[in-house]
Amino acid sequence: MILYSTGKWGLSVILLVKGSVFPKAAAWGVPCACCAVLLNLFAVSAERGDADEAGGAGMLWAGYNGLLGFLIVFRNNQAYSRFWEGASLLHQVRGEWFNATSSVFAFCSSEPEKSPQVTRFQELLLRLMSMLFCSAVHQVGELSKDDLRILDTVGIDPDSLRHLGRSPDRVETILQWIQRLVVEGYHDGTLDIPAPILSRVFQEFSRGIVNLNNVRKIKEVPFPFPYAQMITAMMLVHSVSLPWIAASTIVSPVVAGTLTFCVAAGFWALYYIAQEIDQPFGDDPNDIDTYGMVEDFHKSLLFLLEPATRTVPRFNMRIPVSRGNTRRRTSIIDAQKPLVDAPPGSPRLTPRTSPFRGDGSKTPTKLDGCWCQCCARLFHAPRRGRDGDSTLPTGSHDAETGAVVQTVVKKGPMPTDNMFSAEVANYMAERTGDPNGTASSTSNMRAVSWEDIRPCGHEGIAESLAVSPSARGSFA
Repeated sequence: MILYSTGKWGLSVILLVKGSVFPKAAAWGVPCACCAVLLNLFAVSAERGDADEAGGAGMLWAGYNGLLGFLIVFRNNQAYSRFWEGASLLHQVRGEWFNATSSVFAFCSSEPEKSPQVTRFQELLLRLMSMLFCSAVHQVGELSKDDLRILDTVGIDPDSLRHLGRSPDRVETILQWIQRLVVEGYHDGTLDIPAPILSRVFQEFSRGIVNLNNVRKIKEVPFPFPYAQMITAMMLVHSVSLPWIAASTIVSPVVAGTLTFCVAAGFWALYYIAQEIDQPFGDDPNDIDTYGMVEDFHKSLLFLLEPATRTVPRFNMRIPVSRGNTRRRTSIIDAQKPLVDAPPGSPRLTPRTSPFRGDGSKTPTKLDGCWCQCCARLFHAPRRGRDGDSTLPTGSHDAETGAVVQTVVKKGPMPTDNMFSAEVANYMAERTGDPNGTASSTSNMRAVSWEDIRPCGHEGIAESLAVSPSARGSFA
């Protein structure tokens, strides 16, 4: 499989040679063009031809080209459908079998006394699943038996491996072993799950083998022979006749040769594209990357053995959960650093962000990594603009400067509704020495940039906002 990028202008793929059909198409187009030029110069000429005969020949040639074009397009549509059907079905096989394996791992008993038994069961299951998927890919692909690797066969008795070597269908034999392994694990208590739920695993194994047989259909049932024979014969006739038609209907030798090359190379390019993608499994550059699929399947299987993969993450209910707020994917990792490096005794609050611009539209903020609720919260505040006083809604900032709109109000109680958590109110009470978390000050309003409030580390709300000491107090 060729992984490529079209580039900014979509033209970077033109110069790629690996997997391209241009060389094969040019091998037919160049001789046809040369023949058209030579025939135009020395044998026939459009000026000496009869106009009526040329017109009749042109109509016949147009009909022939129309029929050949229809067959070529039909051939390419069939090859394209086979390619994507094969890719989709093989990925479904991979997904069904891995999901079944993951379910079996989840069903294993967690009792300490059965730990050795569970470990032996899981190790054997992974090896059998590796052998199963590799054998399946070998069946559908034109690969040698040494190309794809399995995890290993350590611990499996040699008699079973010899029996597998004599099997007419290795996939069916290995699948039967896996099903028997699951049944025995259920009877001896290795799998601690009710039977109706366990039946789901067998359904996924069965769907995988059915999809695999549909993939084998693509390999074992080729494009119908009469169509392939007819298209090939018509392509040869077209390549032989095209130089004569071009030489007799076009006056200029250069134009005749150029058009002949374009038409002949175009038809043969479509012909070879269909051949390239008709059988999507193999070693050709345009075939599906079965090697990468097998390696990816092995990595997923081995990751199931990691203890952390089989352990449910712990969840701390003391951390408040903010409703209606979403995160970027990277912020989930970034937010762990301040949680780990937070000073002892500091309240660890859920990061809050405001995804709103001044005009009400959403945009990602720069506070995804801030774990202080007091710093990430944006408040309702009056602001004097060019046209006079205006009020920005709760959770907004200045759309022109990108500055957070904050304000410090007069003496009053700290609000304890859903705008603030109880931890923030307690923290402010400790900082100000007032049980109500208040401070006296005249109305003081200022705009604080994102950079000012991001690295505060919850060392002090007023300090992080760069507010004067007399203005420390409640926020609105």
